[in-house]
Amino acid sequence: MQKKGHFWKVLSCILITVFFIPSAVVAGDKVYKMKAESVYGPMSKTTTEGLFRFLDLVEEKSQGKIRFQRFSSGSLAKAKEALDALEVGMFDVLLSYPSYYAGHVPEGQIFLIPYLFKSMKAIYDLWYNTEVGTMVSETFREKGSVILGPQFLASNVVATRKQISTLDGFKGLKIRAPGGVGSKTVETMGAVPVMLVGAEIYTALQRGTIDGYVYPLYSTWDYKFYEQAKFIVQPSLGYIITFIWMNKRTFDGLPSDLQKILMDAGKEHAAYLLDWAQKSDEKIWGQLATKGVKPVTLSEPDVNNLVENLKARVWPTYNQNARCKKILDICIKYEGWE
Repeated sequence: MQKKGHFWKVLSCILITVFFIPSAVVAGDKVYKMKAESVYGPMSKTTTEGLFRFLDLVEEKSQGKIRFQRFSSGSLAKAKEALDALEVGMFDVLLSYPSYYAGHVPEGQIFLIPYLFKSMKAIYDLWYNTEVGTMVSETFREKGSVILGPQFLASNVVATRKQISTLDGFKGLKIRAPGGVGSKTVETMGAVPVMLVGAEIYTALQRGTIDGYVYPLYSTWDYKFYEQAKFIVQPSLGYIITFIWMNKRTFDGLPSDLQKILMDAGKEHAAYLLDWAQKSDEKIWGQLATKGVKPVTLSEPDVNNLVENLKARVWPTYNQNARCKKILDICIKYEGWE
């Protein structure tokens, strides 16, 4: 009887081990636990769709061999210091906006250039089917981070409190801009750039401190900016593209199969977000129409004039070194601006 009892206890332990302990542990494989940070809020689409969905995909594809502890709102490091913090190893994965790091890696600013890219699909193709993705990635690797993939989020638009039908109508207007290329773009349009964080835009519109803003299309709906600014200038300035980075030492310390899973997941997630962002823009335009928001399309001569001015005054500011110039030349040729 004792032998039979012992047998069933052993069998029970085996069954529990097989069915209730994750396969990665059963196989004796190491589980890599990582900290992942979004500089945006926990409910922001940039965090939920941009980062957390990617982390879910990696955990699934790695069968639990890679697991993430998730942080948001810059709780591990504030936005402008986050890339430095990642590269020195304070955490392992970061989603953020490359404009914060213009002085650190100028090559990473390529997708911020206004009117250069004619569609989000063109940016995806340039990243994965030309040298652009490789060259931008190389610059970050040299600093200590690995780009796992670009993230497509929304059109980048100019919205105004009053209807602006011509380029001349922007002269003297105070337009919220993110700094850097964004501020230079606003100046080229004839307006005065005003530096404000996103949380300050609604109140500034309400008080008349600003006449409009440059911000992602979805923000007009999500943050109810439509209550203060009902006119959105078309064509859009460009597109909001963020990156997901991994600390290079973390990445290099992974087995090759897990490195491949991360890069494959990055490309798959980029394709998903490309489709999601395009559909999201269409949906938001429909929602905004119910609130009286109107697209205001500049005339073809005005658009051509603006593009020529941007090409002369703003696009060349990207050329801070030979690699930047080569990246920009590829993009200009690809989009037919020559």
